[in-house]
Amino acid sequence: MVTEVYLEGMTALEIQDLARNWIRYQEAWERVGGPCRECTELQWAYNLVDDMVIDRPEESWQLILAVRRLNQSAVIEQMLAAAVFEDLMSVYGATLIDRVEAESKRDPSFIGVIRSSYKAHMSDEVWSRLKALADPAFFLQLIA
Repeated sequence: MVTEVYLEGMTALEIQDLARNWIRYQEAWERVGGPCRECTELQWAYNLVDDMVIDRPEESWQLILAVRRLNQSAVIEQMLAAAVFEDLMSVYGATLIDRVEAESKRDPSFIGVIRSSYKAHMSDEVWSRLKALADPAFFLQLIA
């Protein structure tokens, strides 16, 4: 099975390949408006990303960055926020928030992912820091 290849630890190229297939899944779903043959063929990528967020925060963070490098469309941004970023920050937000802030400063368009996110199960502190990043006045101070 394809997913077994990825379970032993992922290289940067494997993460990029997974990101590409996850994007293809999301685009197919959006194009058809629901399940489709291509979605079925790519379901493994969706499932692997969903599982990865639970116990592989480093690879999940790298996946988010890979997806952003490959595709910054509004649809993918929203799906990345809802399907990956929110869950990752709910579990590992305290560990990753500094990286999120640094990435937002490095690439201001990353704020779109934050603005497309909901609190979910994030701690109040992590959510507060994310909301501050999403606030235009605060963000202008951050990048000055």
